[in-house]
Amino acid sequence: MAKKVNREKKREFILTKALEEIGKRGLRHTKMEHIARACGIGKGTLYEYFHSKEDLLEEVMNFFFSDYITYTEQVLNKISDPEKWMEKFIELNFKFIWSSSPELKIIFDIWAELAREGRGMDWLKQFYSLWRDRIKDVIEKGKVEGVFSPALSSFSFATFVVASLDCLFLQKTMGLLEGREKEIENDFKKLFLANLRGEK
Repeated sequence: MAKKVNREKKREFILTKALEEIGKRGLRHTKMEHIARACGIGKGTLYEYFHSKEDLLEEVMNFFFSDYITYTEQVLNKISDPEKWMEKFIELNFKFIWSSSPELKIIFDIWAELAREGRGMDWLKQFYSLWRDRIKDVIEKGKVEGVFSPALSSFSFATFVVASLDCLFLQKTMGLLEGREKEIENDFKKLFLANLRGEK
């Protein structure tokens, strides 16, 4: 059992080092041997964990987002009030976008590279679907409780929220939002919550 735990820790160490190496060298110039050297292991050992650079890149994406997803779900699962849930969801997503900007640029580059190879899309679909469905369920609950407007399409609104956050993620990686973070976050929260309540 201990061997399995050590292998998982080693795998996480490799993924962390891979992200660092890509950040230093750039995605195109980072080779498997660079990552192996940074980890203090042989290239053959690296291939025991990941069969190709593409496999490793997919796992880097999964690893980068997995902690965020786990932490966010743990926090949100403690909130039963639909409006407070939405407020916290928006707050946590903005915290993630603002605090992870150097890594976000690397992750975006990895995703673009994988997309060119026709890879990484299944994981992205799961990621979008997860949050869209969670938001949709919370909106439905809010409508039943009389907190949110019954005229809303829960699916459409949830899709708009996910798409808007995704677009902000992209703009942040491009450096287009510098110095406007707090303003954008406050306006985003006000706009979406007002629309959820059906305010004009």
